[in-house]
Amino acid sequence: MLLKPWTEIVRKALRRPGPDRSTEPSPPRGRPLWLASNALRALHSWVPPEAELRLYDEMRRSFPILDVAITTLVRLCGRIRVEGPAELREELEAFLQGVQVNQLQRGFHGWLEAHLDQMILYGKGIGEIVLNRSRTDVYALMNLDARTIRFRAGRDPLSLEVIQQAAGQWEPVVLDSARVLLSLHNPQGDNPHGTSLLRSLPFVAEACSIIENATAQVWQRMGAPSFHVNWVPDEGFTDPQGTLTEAVVNNLQQQFTEVMASRRVGEVRDLFTSGQVRIGIIGSEGQILAVQEPLRAFLEQMVAVTGLPPWLLGLHWSSTERLSAQQADLLISNIEALRRAVQPQIDYLIDLRQRLRGRAGRIRVAWTPVNLQDMTEQARADAWREQARQRRIENARRMWELGFWSQQRAARDADEGISEVDRVYPVPPGEPIRGPLQLAPAANGRREP
Repeated sequence: MLLKPWTEIVRKALRRPGPDRSTEPSPPRGRPLWLASNALRALHSWVPPEAELRLYDEMRRSFPILDVAITTLVRLCGRIRVEGPAELREELEAFLQGVQVNQLQRGFHGWLEAHLDQMILYGKGIGEIVLNRSRTDVYALMNLDARTIRFRAGRDPLSLEVIQQAAGQWEPVVLDSARVLLSLHNPQGDNPHGTSLLRSLPFVAEACSIIENATAQVWQRMGAPSFHVNWVPDEGFTDPQGTLTEAVVNNLQQQFTEVMASRRVGEVRDLFTSGQVRIGIIGSEGQILAVQEPLRAFLEQMVAVTGLPPWLLGLHWSSTERLSAQQADLLISNIEALRRAVQPQIDYLIDLRQRLRGRAGRIRVAWTPVNLQDMTEQARADAWREQARQRRIENARRMWELGFWSQQRAARDADEGISEVDRVYPVPPGEPIRGPLQLAPAANGRREP
């Protein structure tokens, strides 16, 4: 009976240790809207993508204001810089400058601009890290078309497979999640696809298209008009069979066609007729509608979606438009939001490259500062700030000379960052003034000190 406990101890000692599941997350009880039940997972495991991605691309092609807005937002995001030890910083800067991007480009910022462009336009930007054959460094970075990316549900609601369904390929390609760089723009709820900047503009774009097409047709009719040639015979003209009338009309048609054709080549010809001939323009009586006000109403909605001031997009609606401090702060906050969307992917790329190279040391990725203030107003404000500082220093010096303040207090009043003075000067000669000044009556009735 004493052998049984020892047998259990030996069996437990020889048993192979299983995988450590203490770090694995427990499955969540909530389920996303796009995740079907277990019975239907085989048929409904794909996360439905947004069906308007190609519409967003056509909207950008059709309206230059949207193209300029997206390009401007991408450029305002600026560039990144690496902060850390000098040796690691120089190595990473050389890597970011010389890494291959796609097939023909070089430089990390080229990849970043394309990544931001797709993220703003389609709601998600996706890229892939390509390693060298020895798996010791990052060889290249690729931008993948966001319109070909699909998501498939994994084992639980917290896992998703990133799949590319390229054109002309029957079987989708499952991407390695460890080498995928995915950034989402303004994700809504449990939707992993993100939302486009142009999401709320299809109706506005359609209305603008109707106005612009109608205006183009009006000016096409007025600028290159169609003519109506009407021949009115004399009162005594009779033609029961209509043969004479047909001959006259055919002759007029031939002559008028030759006259219009000669003008296209720079020649001038005359038109000879008999009887009364009237030449009019078809549609010349139509009234040209005013399009400035309704078109501006829709363009204002487009500008509001972009978050950019109108004059930055080429719309000068006022002769005194300028970027106010409040507008600059709002625009900077939008730029910071775009940076926060891609910052985790940049940190992951830098960290992966450092681990592949076996480098130790903390590296921080920062962005170049955004400055959108008016240079003239900023210079004027800086000048006023320096003048106020100069007066504050002069006032502190005067209070010290009069004996109201000590040198330490005067220094702190002149600059709050001063904790102590490194050179102590003697107190100015004279009796220090303490308490309120005593004023003596003067001869003219005024009180003087």
